[in-house]
Amino acid sequence: MTLPDTAALRLGEREIVLHLRRSARARRVALRIDPSSFAIELVLPARASLGEALRFAARQTDWIERRLAKLPTRIDLADGSIVPLLGVPHRLRHLPGELSGRCGARPSRIPASSRVRGPSS
Repeated sequence: MTLPDTAALRLGEREIVLHLRRSARARRVALRIDPSSFAIELVLPARASLGEALRFAARQTDWIERRLAKLPTRIDLADGSIVPLLGVPHRLRHLPGELSGRCGARPSRIPASSRVRGPSS
């Protein structure tokens, strides 16, 4: 039987998506949380049943909630957003047509000659 890509799991008042993956190397059912995307992956060994894996995930809801609560708050990188840099909050500004950034009142320009170039440059 083919494994679906995702499954739903109820966490208190909300429902979360579990990304399902079967692994030939896995010896037991495991949960992983990607801190950059907040994605929750449920890894199943080759012979584990989907029902068994979903029951395992349902028993781990407290662990999932604790781990998600420990993750840093996502910052929306949009015009006007506040981003902490070395403990100091900075407001992002989108300046169409500008190729450099500014920090506060002082422009912090990077000369074109020192910009990082890709492998084709």
